[in-house]
Amino acid sequence: MHPGSMREYHSFDPIPVGREEHALREEKCVFCKQLPEMGAAYITKVVFDPHHSTIIIKRRGGVWGGICFRTFSQKGFVEIVFCAITHELRFKGYGMRLMNHMKEYCRFRSHFHLLTCADNNAIGFFRKAGFTNVTLPPESYAGYIKDYSHTTLMECVLSPDFNNLTLLQTIKHQRGMVYRKMQEVTKRPILFHNTHQHSGEDAVLKSLNWKPPSQEVLQALHKKFESILHTIAQHPASALCTEPLPPSQTHLLEPTDMTDYQTVQTRMRSRAYYLTKAIFKADLDRMVANRQAHYGDGSPQGQQLEDLKSVLASLLSNFDTPALATSTPP
Repeated sequence: MHPGSMREYHSFDPIPVGREEHALREEKCVFCKQLPEMGAAYITKVVFDPHHSTIIIKRRGGVWGGICFRTFSQKGFVEIVFCAITHELRFKGYGMRLMNHMKEYCRFRSHFHLLTCADNNAIGFFRKAGFTNVTLPPESYAGYIKDYSHTTLMECVLSPDFNNLTLLQTIKHQRGMVYRKMQEVTKRPILFHNTHQHSGEDAVLKSLNWKPPSQEVLQALHKKFESILHTIAQHPASALCTEPLPPSQTHLLEPTDMTDYQTVQTRMRSRAYYLTKAIFKADLDRMVANRQAHYGDGSPQGQQLEDLKSVLASLLSNFDTPALATSTPP
C-alpha cells in the first residue's frame, strides 16, 4: 500500500512509528461495523485514498473511532466523509470530543467550512456539534461532495478565534461571570435550603405569592388540555410524537427533555402535574422541538411538525376564560 494514503494521521494518543498503517486498518474496521450501508469495499477505498485523511481515537492500545475527511483547499471547505465510534464509547461524549479535535485541526490550517452529508438518524448529533444549513454557494461544492441517499447536506462554519478544545472551560467561565453579575444586580437574594421537602417548597411558593388553582379552575384547565391532546392525535404528525425518539437523538437530551405524547398523557392522568397552562405548553413545545431537531426542518416530517407547531400555538393562545388566566403564577 502506498504510504501517501496516510498523508495526514492524528490521534488523541501518540501512535508508535511504523504502526500507522495498522491503526488505519483498525479504523477501517470500525467504519465498516458502524456504517454497514456504506459497504466494506467503498470504505476501504476512501480510507486508504491518498487524498483523504483520518483523525482517530486511540484508547487502551486500540482504535475506537475516527473521522475520515478530504480537504478542498482551493474551494475553501473540508468534507467529512465518515464519522463513527465504537458502540462501547457511544453516549459518553467521545463523539463530540472527536469532532472538536477535527475542528481544531481545520482551524489551525485556516479551513473554516466543514461540509458533510449527515445521515438522517445522526442529524441531532451534527446539530449539537454546530452544523446547520449550508451557507456556501452551490458552485463551491457541486460535483465535489459525495452524495448519499437518506442524508442531509450540512455545514459548520468555524470561528478563526475560538479554540474548540476549550469549549467546556469557556462555558464554565461564562456561567461564572453571569452568576457574579446576577449577584451584583439582584435586589432580593433568597436562598432556600432543603427545597425537596414540603417546608422548603412552601417557602418558595409563599415568596412568589402564588397559590395552586382551585379544583374548579383545574377541571376547566384539564378539559381544555384534553381537547388539545385530542387535536394532536388527529394531526398527521401525531405518529411522530407518539413514540420516544431513538437513542441516536435521546442521548443528546437532558432526562427531563425526553417528552413524548405518551408522557404527556400519563402526566394528564395524574391530575397533579399540569397545574398551569405554562407547564403544559412547555411540555408540548419541547415534544415538537426535539423531533424537529431530529428529523430536520427540510424533511417531510419536519414540515408536518412545523404545521403541528402552528396549530398548537393557535390553540394554546385561545385561553379566553378569565378563571384560567389566574392559574398562571407570576
